[in-house]
Amino acid sequence: MHLSTSKNLDALPNQYLSTLPTRDTATINNLGAQTPNPFKGLVPAGTSLYTNSTIARSSLLTPYPLFTGVTYNTQQGYNMYNSLQVNAERRFANGFTGTFVFTWQNDMEATSFLNAGDPLPEKLPATTDFPVYFSASGLYSLPIGHGRMLLGSSSKTVNALLGGWQIEGVYRYQSGPPLGFGNALLNGTCPTLASIALPADQRTYLKWFNTSCFNTNSSQQLSNNLITLPARFSYIRGMPLSVADISGIKRFKISERVNLEMRWEFLNAFNHVWLGAPTTSPTSGAFGQIGTEQSSPRRVYWSGHITF
Repeated sequence: MHLSTSKNLDALPNQYLSTLPTRDTATINNLGAQTPNPFKGLVPAGTSLYTNSTIARSSLLTPYPLFTGVTYNTQQGYNMYNSLQVNAERRFANGFTGTFVFTWQNDMEATSFLNAGDPLPEKLPATTDFPVYFSASGLYSLPIGHGRMLLGSSSKTVNALLGGWQIEGVYRYQSGPPLGFGNALLNGTCPTLASIALPADQRTYLKWFNTSCFNTNSSQQLSNNLITLPARFSYIRGMPLSVADISGIKRFKISERVNLEMRWEFLNAFNHVWLGAPTTSPTSGAFGQIGTEQSSPRRVYWSGHITF
């Protein structure tokens, strides 16, 4: 699907940006150097170009130095979604019914430019790219009580306490979102970009990915450079969702026409923690750490209603 994409026309062309793998102080100083302002007094009064005697060299190298924030919409953007979806359903038999859903997907987009001077937008995983989704839900009527496999000939009292129970459950799993690190600087200690991702058994909320791959010195960060690091990675992701909800339902027959249904719900029944996204700014003191939680703790609800 083609999408409208905003392109910045007054950005510094790529040819003036540094291509060094480290901070290029010479280029930074050259582009930031102040030069005589050729537009002083020649543009509408009230603007900095009218009053300032000097201007940064980088401003004079843009295609339209008289203007800032010049953008236009192109039709270069696009989105591509592919998926394999499998649904399975077990109809009510032997007291059980269940539904199972599995989705494998690949959601890619190109809606922004990695460098403002790039001719085409960057193709990368969309923020909604979650490769695997699985859910399972079921309802099971326990085989206990009058006319059932267990305690089928029980008394009314026993049947009232133990019979008529149903258990409902829903489990959901979803891959974590893709992560990106902006205009980060790698230090060359990791052989490949894939080395940034840690094995699942090594990830903790204090170190979600391999922070040792990055240069975290704030005085050595990149600037005025041609960005080559992808804005988002398909193989470096946040924490996946994994949650189960369980309900217990008990029905009581009070009289021929009156019935009572009691329901106990356990949301996030196993109290599984779903953490937020880690900090991906290399100069932050919390780099690689997760300081937020997206899930709620286990919650228990009780309700009842009478039908007549």
